[in-house]
Amino acid sequence: MLATDRVGAELALREMGRMGVHWDDAGGDALSGIERTVHWPRCEVSVAYLVDQTGERNAQFVGAYARAYPGERPDHRGASAYDIVQLLASVLAETGSRSPRHP
Repeated sequence: MLATDRVGAELALREMGRMGVHWDDAGGDALSGIERTVHWPRCEVSVAYLVDQTGERNAQFVGAYARAYPGERPDHRGASAYDIVQLLASVLAETGSRSPRHP
């Protein structure tokens, strides 16, 4: 289990490979996509959001995130916040912005 950030995990995996250690490894959200970076195909990652998933909705989010935070990689926190704002916007568009108590 690699309980670290991406940089630390990449270093650990490279060193393990150099030492001839080829265990199956696991990690969390911070390691999403690492198996392609360090060529460690037996690294399992448990994530709440996959930034590289296909689909128009994810592409819109990733594009908006890149414009707002240049050079940063979106994660599950940003994706969840984006979903919440989009949901609230659709509810307001559908029902109007007036409070039910103040017509």
